[in-house]
Amino acid sequence: METSKFEVEKLDGKNDYCLWEVKMMAHMGNLGLEEALKESSKILEKLKNKDQILKKAKNTIILSLSD
Repeated sequence: METSKFEVEKLDGKNDYCLWEVKMMAHMGNLGLEEALKESSKILEKLKNKDQILKKAKNTIILSLSD
């Protein structure tokens, strides 16, 4: 997986959630983590590094939230 230099504005409750969600989906796609958002995906189930992908996706979302 490659890293992305794109940064999504942190969701702080004052900004537009729908826009943040779209940007996060694009960001996760750039990071190759879009399958982690579909846990029931057959592709994800077949991946040997499923736990690592889910952890990276979770951490990416957490780091995109404001305190």
